[in-house]
Amino acid sequence: MSWQPQTGALWTVVNERDELGSDLVPDYLTSVRDGGFYGWPYSYFGQHVDKRVTPERSDLVAKAIVPDYALGNHTASLGLTFAAGTLLPSDIWTGPSRRASRQAKSGASA
Repeated sequence: MSWQPQTGALWTVVNERDELGSDLVPDYLTSVRDGGFYGWPYSYFGQHVDKRVTPERSDLVAKAIVPDYALGNHTASLGLTFAAGTLLPSDIWTGPSRRASRQAKSGASA
C-alpha cells in the first residue's frame, strides 16, 4: 500500500485468488475507497462470481468495485511506490514477482 503524494489517495496491489487456472484471476492495482467492497470472497475483479464460495451473496457481489488496473494473472506484485521529483515521472510503479501457480512465465520472470 502507498499514499499517492499529490492526491493523498491510498493505493494497493492485490494478489487475487488461486485455483481457477493459469489464466485467472488477474492480480490488480487499485485505489482504496473508504467503505469499498472489492468482492472477497464472493467475487473477483468486480462482479465475477466465485462459484466455489457458498452461500453466494449476490447482494454483496452487486456492490463489488472493479479494480483500477489489472496486472496480469498470478504476477504476485509485492510492492507499490510512487515516483517523486524529477528523476522519474510521477507515475505508479510495481515490482512484479511470480507465483508458483502460474504455468507460463510473466512479469519480471518472463
